[in-house]
Amino acid sequence: MKNNISTNFFTAKADYMALPSPQHLPVGIFEVQWIGPIWFQRLAKLGLGLFGFKNWYGKEFLEKGEAVNLFRQFGDDLLIRKYPMKTTISPSVIDRKDCMLVSYPKNTRFPWPHIIDEFRYSDQNTLFGQSYAKFFPFFPLPFFLRQKE
Repeated sequence: MKNNISTNFFTAKADYMALPSPQHLPVGIFEVQWIGPIWFQRLAKLGLGLFGFKNWYGKEFLEKGEAVNLFRQFGDDLLIRKYPMKTTISPSVIDRKDCMLVSYPKNTRFPWPHIIDEFRYSDQNTLFGQSYAKFFPFFPLPFFLRQKE
């Protein structure tokens, strides 16, 4: 596994494509770490807030391909779980190699049923993600999820 993957926003897609396909789905709590310049990180947080993801902390991956998003209340260590997801190992839209594909049920609030997250392991505790709209996968937004527990 590649331990020192670049956090360069502009090379993130190529770095992701160089990673091996996952052999298993993760289990546990993973905290987001944004990639890219500060302006992008702030814009990403603001944009997520507009679509119901204010104070997004990360994801919890459960057994049998189930997952849920985690949110932290301001000034509180308690994590709130909402917006369940399904995870599978499937071919990537980005490069056709297998990836961990995360998708939302159709009844999730807009725009999440139209958003796909793809992940590959950059090391045993870190998922390297590419998030994109189903109708526009050509410009994925990169981020890391690092295992906490």
